[in-house]
Amino acid sequence: YVENFKSNIGVDVMDEEGITEDDVRSVVQKSTLAGNVYQAMLDKEEVELTDEEKADATCIKVQHVLISTTETTKKDDEGNNVDMTDEEKETYLAEQKAKAEEVLEKAKNGEDFKTLADEYSSENAGFEFSFDKNGYDPVNMTSMVEPFYTAAWQLGEGDISDLVESQYGYHIIKCVSLNDEEATAAALETVEDNKKATSLDERLNQLMEEAAYTE
Repeated sequence: YVENFKSNIGVDVMDEEGITEDDVRSVVQKSTLAGNVYQAMLDKEEVELTDEEKADATCIKVQHVLISTTETTKKDDEGNNVDMTDEEKETYLAEQKAKAEEVLEKAKNGEDFKTLADEYSSENAGFEFSFDKNGYDPVNMTSMVEPFYTAAWQLGEGDISDLVESQYGYHIIKCVSLNDEEATAAALETVEDNKKATSLDERLNQLMEEAAYTE
């Protein structure tokens, strides 16, 4: 760390500011020690999650088909990508909605959902997702768009949604599980860690306020 500090800051600047290698080493040592002590205290901190916190951390698992409405460009005579005209865009959007309605009917009639996704879903749309009530996936640390996760959380296990429109297109969502155990466990761990940190920080702040300082 000292060598990196010297390289990044520059020896000339260190000399001008009166900073020595021992100064840098001392700061790093104290910072590391403080971090280790804080982590040791955090590991020993005990908190209990409320029923509400546990419920909020629960993650559902869903599968989905996405009929995209974002491909609103075309190739001109020279092979360049150009925007569709308003009339072309209107036709394209109507065709995509009709396709989505067709897929939805097939899904609700019992056709295999994975097969439908493979045939109709937009490229890179993703097939299976797990997330909490705020649309956050604690395993992959990603978030779903609001219309998607709101609609998903209204489903019962095995249910298929109606068309759900977002900025990406028309989603058809199937609820696979009302509790994805892996994702829920990850979410609970995060909630517990955050609650421990909050509890410890409050206690440390109180200790610092009560401490007596001398120069």
